[in-house]
Amino acid sequence: MIKRLIKDLTYNKISLKEGLNRAKIIAFEIKNDEFKNWLNSELNGYKLKDLPEYRKISCEVVADIQNPFHGKRTIPYDLSAWDKELQGMIYKFNVLQSIPTIETNLKNVEPTANSYLYEYMPIGLVQQFKEMTTDGEDIVSIRRKFQAGQVFNILEITKQKLVDTLLELNEKFPDLEDDYEDNPQNSEIAKTIINNNILGDTSNSNISFGDNVKQIFHNKRDQKIQAFLNLLQELNIDNEEVKKAERIIDENKDSPSLGKKLLNWTGNIASKSIEKGIELKIPMIIDKIQDLL
Repeated sequence: MIKRLIKDLTYNKISLKEGLNRAKIIAFEIKNDEFKNWLNSELNGYKLKDLPEYRKISCEVVADIQNPFHGKRTIPYDLSAWDKELQGMIYKFNVLQSIPTIETNLKNVEPTANSYLYEYMPIGLVQQFKEMTTDGEDIVSIRRKFQAGQVFNILEITKQKLVDTLLELNEKFPDLEDDYEDNPQNSEIAKTIINNNILGDTSNSNISFGDNVKQIFHNKRDQKIQAFLNLLQELNIDNEEVKKAERIIDENKDSPSLGKKLLNWTGNIASKSIEKGIELKIPMIIDKIQDLL
C-alpha cells in the first residue's frame, strides 16, 4: 500500500486529498499521534494557533473605488501603519482552509505570475478605514490580494512533506503493512521521521541505535540546502548572490540567526531583480528558506 501511494502521489495519479486520506491508515499502523494530527489538520483545516509557517503567505491590500466622475477602479491601499499595530497581521495571510477546500478553489485557476486571489475585508473594518481616509466615502470594498502561485506552493509543500515521510517510512519498514512491530525502537524511528519531515524538528530526538539513522537525517538537511541553492540557480539569481547565500548557510547552519540572515539576503535581491521578474518568485524562495529551518 505505501509503495503504491508513493507512486500515485509522485506521478499525480491521485489528488492530494486522497493521498492524505490513504496515509491515515499508515499513521494508525505506526501509532504516531503527530502524523495523525497533521493529516487531520490538512484534511479538516487548521486553527490559527496551530498553523505551520508554510501556510502563512504574503499579500497586498487594494481598495475598490466608485466615483461618479471616474467610474470604478481598483488602487493599492496603504495599511502599513495599521499592520505595525496589528503585529503584521494585515500583510500576512493565514491559509487555514483544508486541502480539499484549497484544491476545489484552485480547480479553475492557473498558477501564473499574473494570477491572483482575493479576500474581502469585513464590512465593519472597511467602514473604520473609510472614516480615517481622505475621500474615504468613495471606497466600496477593501481586499487582500495574493498570488495564486503561493497557494499552489502550499499544496506542493504539503505533498512533498507527505511523500518524503512515506519514502523514509518505507525505507525503514519495507514490510510496514504486513509486519510492523510496535516496540520502543520502531516507535522512536517513526517519530524522528515524522518530526524531521513534517514538524521540522529533530532537536529532541534521542536515537542511539544502528542502521545509520542519524546519517539519514543529516543527509536530508544537506539535500534541502542543495535544493534551495539549485532553486536560486533555476531562477537565474546572479551567481555572486547565490554564493553569498551559500556562505550564509555554511557559516550559520546550526545558528538560530540563519533564518533572519537568509531573509535579509532575500530582501536585498528582491530590490535588485525586478527587471528579471524574480521578485514574483520571492514567496517561493521564502518557503524554501522556512523548509531549511
